[in-house]
Amino acid sequence: MGVLGIVPPAQSQGGTNVGGGISAYDVKRKYQWYLSIDTTQIPKLGAIANAQKSLIIQCKKASRPEITFGEHEIKWGNEAWRIAGRQEFNKDIEVEFYDAHPQSAAVGGSRNANIESVSNVMYSWYTGIYDPNTGRMNYANQYKTTAALFLTTPGGQRAEGWFFVGWWPKAVNFQDVDYDSDEALTISVTFAYDKVYRIKQEELGAAGEGLTYPSDPYVAAPEAGAGQTGGGTNDND
Repeated sequence: MGVLGIVPPAQSQGGTNVGGGISAYDVKRKYQWYLSIDTTQIPKLGAIANAQKSLIIQCKKASRPEITFGEHEIKWGNEAWRIAGRQEFNKDIEVEFYDAHPQSAAVGGSRNANIESVSNVMYSWYTGIYDPNTGRMNYANQYKTTAALFLTTPGGQRAEGWFFVGWWPKAVNFQDVDYDSDEALTISVTFAYDKVYRIKQEELGAAGEGLTYPSDPYVAAPEAGAGQTGGGTNDND
């Protein structure tokens, strides 16, 4: 009967199956991924060198989106039907970062040049939403951006991608410190977003390439010749 009644016995042993049968089967790994947040759209982060790179390198853990629908019940006589209501993104994206010491070319060489601590990046982002010195709030187009979560193959090529629109930090937990602990210091951030797309396979590109923008009327296309470094254009919500 073979494996689970799906692959014939000869194929499961690599016998007559040119593709290698079940031996060619592989799965995505939880540890092969990266999160790219487009910090270039956020004015407050413009002065921080390599803010986007700093967040990619120090990212420790993230969640994939969870999507559900509301529902409407239509009653008639002795029966009732349920149909889909509004789409609901009922789960924010939880991300955990390491909080490294700021690095420069003089500390650790060029490989770590201009790596900023996540606590500095997130606090600057926070002040782009609310300025504690003046008590003023900013408009959404001053702090909302786009982000992309990629899963990769063992060779580093993009295998899956999620594109988030209207991405911003809803909550930041700078975590506690403890004399009894040897653990690395981390920061937990809850990101809210307005919409998420599953990026088409043909638009994923290779690792390190610019992200192709989703073809959706709510996301404006970039200007001709504009650089693409892993994000979309501001939705100006």
